[in-house]
Amino acid sequence: MSLKFLQTCLFHNTTLIRFVAQFSLTEGRNSSPCGRNALFCVRRYQCALSDIVFSISNISVDAVVDRYVF
Repeated sequence: MSLKFLQTCLFHNTTLIRFVAQFSLTEGRNSSPCGRNALFCVRRYQCALSDIVFSISNISVDAVVDRYVF
């Protein structure tokens, strides 16, 4: 999984897909593939989960990675 996939799920047209993605981040966390991917990115880029989620809604995923990597 990747942040791009997570972005696609969080802003999908289908309500069920959006709900599952949001639930996996807020409740499922390490029990779900999306949650584990998000936590991996938090650890790798040393940022907060809210930084990733809120940044995804405002700018591209590439910009998020660039901000924390470079």
